[in-house]
Amino acid sequence: MPIRSSAEQQARFVFRGTVKKLRASTIGGVKGAERTAVVRVEEVIRAPEALSQYAGQEITVELAGRHKLKAGQQAMFYANGWIFGDSIAVQAIDHPPVEAAHVTMAGIPADPVANLVNHDAKSRFDQAEVVVSAQVVSVNLPTAVTSTALAAAAPGAGERFSEHVPLWRDAVIAIHAVHKGRHASKRAVVRFPASTDVIWHRAPKFQPGQEGFFMLHRGGPKETAKGKWAFAPAADGDGAYTALHPADFQPFDHPGGIRTMIDAAAGARTRQRSGVR
Repeated sequence: MPIRSSAEQQARFVFRGTVKKLRASTIGGVKGAERTAVVRVEEVIRAPEALSQYAGQEITVELAGRHKLKAGQQAMFYANGWIFGDSIAVQAIDHPPVEAAHVTMAGIPADPVANLVNHDAKSRFDQAEVVVSAQVVSVNLPTAVTSTALAAAAPGAGERFSEHVPLWRDAVIAIHAVHKGRHASKRAVVRFPASTDVIWHRAPKFQPGQEGFFMLHRGGPKETAKGKWAFAPAADGDGAYTALHPADFQPFDHPGGIRTMIDAAAGARTRQRSGVR
């Protein structure tokens, strides 16, 4: 079943659940309020590892969205983690009542953690400007960059030191094939943070010799005046891409994932050219 709605795209924890009690909570520190409910998790569809084993348990859900629920009703919950303790509380983005299509989706045996990985890969594939198969040939300090914040490989003279400094590096990749978008050159530069700080530790760290599929994006994070990080467009004249999400790089030997998407897209183009629907 294709993931299309905004709630489905944003949710990290997707499950089919039964509302047990409205305006109630399983966590002592979270008092029952107008928009909280105790929900029994019937089946986990998509989840990070920390939330993947909650089938059969009652949790607290902060309700949202346009759908009103009542005790005893089943719904598909599109949520994200909120509070972790003896029990957990999650914040729902939406919770439509279970329909035939949802039941069909929920009834398919699957690994919820793998489903989340595939969901992330599909999202990043769709968002990427260019998708290529390539090999890293070298890693260097950034050069000829017009954005000072993006170029910073370490704090400069007079610059406030922060543990969040990304320590930018440029990976030069040799492109085997372009699978989405356009890139005429046989090489490309992928800028990535060498820092293992909490902000950057999940971003791919490239080394010479690595091969795989790269989901490449224009622009990257830039520090704001308040010390926060926000996504910024690529600097003028800077041809580097970024691949900052864990799903932006996938080794060739990874089962399914990007290779499956590329094969499906190629098959669709072939059918379109031949007039087969």
